[in-house]
Amino acid sequence: MAQRALRAAVDLFEDALRIRRRPNEDPTLVADSEFGLARALWAGGGDRARARTLAAAALKTYGEGRRPGRRRAVEAWLIGHR
Repeated sequence: MAQRALRAAVDLFEDALRIRRRPNEDPTLVADSEFGLARALWAGGGDRARARTLAAAALKTYGEGRRPGRRRAVEAWLIGHR
C-alpha cells in the first residue's frame, strides 16, 4: 500500500512539475515540485540519480535568495542522500 502511495506521489509531482515549468511561473513553485519529486523518487526506490539532479536544481533556485529555509532543507537532504 505504501508503495502505491509513493507511485501516486511521483505521478502527482511529475504532473505538477510539467505544469509549473510554464513560462512566467514562479521559480520557487518549480523548485518546490522538483524537491518533492526528488524525495518521492528516492523513497519509492526510483531513479536516484534523477532525484539528486532535481534536488540540486531546487537548491540552485532556493540559493538565489528565495526561501533560505528551504535551501537548508535541500542541502541537508542532499548530504543524507548520496
